[in-house]
Amino acid sequence: MSCAKIVKKCCIFINNDDFFGKTSHIIDLHCVTLSASLLYVSISTNANMMRTNIISALIALCVFPDITSANNEYYSCNIHPQTENKASACADSFFVGDIYNKEYDVLIRMDFIDNDILIQGQELFGKVSGYIKSSKDSRCWIVTSVEIDRKSNTATLEIINDYGSEDLIATLTYDSTKNIYSLRQKSGSTIKFAKKGKWQKLPSSLEFERK
Repeated sequence: MSCAKIVKKCCIFINNDDFFGKTSHIIDLHCVTLSASLLYVSISTNANMMRTNIISALIALCVFPDITSANNEYYSCNIHPQTENKASACADSFFVGDIYNKEYDVLIRMDFIDNDILIQGQELFGKVSGYIKSSKDSRCWIVTSVEIDRKSNTATLEIINDYGSEDLIATLTYDSTKNIYSLRQKSGSTIKFAKKGKWQKLPSSLEFERK
């Protein structure tokens, strides 16, 4: 049932003398305008203040959802809350998704914006910013903290291994001209994975592409 019909039925109900008791003064209210989506409604009602207030409240309830909807439309945009403009939103998209280094068979899965990645098989860590993993090793290195410099498209990462015994600081920079990412280990431990019974250390600088 439309809002206009509901209001009309309520008005007919409260106009009934049994609702407020016997009254002697009746007035006609015409051209009660609701929101643009509502029809013209002509209402006959008692002059009693309470009756008038109830009708006004009913009309307000019909108009209010449209106002709320307009406000929601105004505030709902495609720009992430952490961004200030569309350019920043575009920069943020660089740090969401999977990137891959074929030579070392290493993948970085990242969401440095919402920080809501779950590591398959290691959900006990909860949601994290991302992780680095080799297909040859079940272990992974977890990105626990991220700071993004959007001007240089660089993210500074705090990383630990899944045992919590080693950690390091690294940067991940996106080069838009070449469409590649550069991971540079700055300080702390060296990222390494088990391969054929030996540790394979990643070089301090390594390039990745979108997977």
